[in-house]
Amino acid sequence: MIRNERQHRASQAHRERLLATRQGYEAAPQADPLAQAALLSSVDWLLGDVEAELAEYEALRAGAISEAGGLGALPDLVVKARIAEGLTQRQLAERLGVAEEAVQRDEAGGYARAGLDRLARVAEALGVRLRLTGVLDPGVQGAAPHARPLAR
Repeated sequence: MIRNERQHRASQAHRERLLATRQGYEAAPQADPLAQAALLSSVDWLLGDVEAELAEYEALRAGAISEAGGLGALPDLVVKARIAEGLTQRQLAERLGVAEEAVQRDEAGGYARAGLDRLARVAEALGVRLRLTGVLDPGVQGAAPHARPLAR
């Protein structure tokens, strides 16, 4: 996922290099048609990945963001929310009262070292509404074997 403008510019440049590489392969085809097809296919595969990431980032910058499914998706959701809000990492850091490097570190690491409280603070600063529902599933091995639903 592209997380900032620097990465966006690098991805755009990467796309241009891949397009130039593809043109080069087409201009000077391999003698073996299978080798030619393999070269073009591999470039197209890489190009597809880069273009999908660029499209996602550009949609986020335009404000298109969707719901995240589950707690594990929260780190990506807050990054996407920052991009959709049009904020830089520096601007988010100012809102949070932390150093820009802290936001950069958190985002680069996928918020792996951030606790739920920090993720919730970031989400709140970005206007992300969190809903958390916990349900004890007695059908799951190891879940409280004597648990019964509460009477209403």
